[in-house]
Amino acid sequence: MNTAHFDEGDKLLFYTDGIVERRGRDLGEGLNALLDAAARCVEDDLEKDITCVLKQLGGERSDDDICVLALRVL
Repeated sequence: MNTAHFDEGDKLLFYTDGIVERRGRDLGEGLNALLDAAARCVEDDLEKDITCVLKQLGGERSDDDICVLALRVL
């Protein structure tokens, strides 16, 4: 079993495969794009974070269902 420690204010981003998988693109490339987008989309509002990430990744053009959930550690 693995455990992780999170500090107050840390954010967790959960996502479905439709966020990182695209036809004709390597999965690693999709994961790197998500990491880059998450690093650029740092707001005080989780909804703005999600909107920014989706915009950066072209989520509105996805051929797959997508879901993103963001949590902030209190």
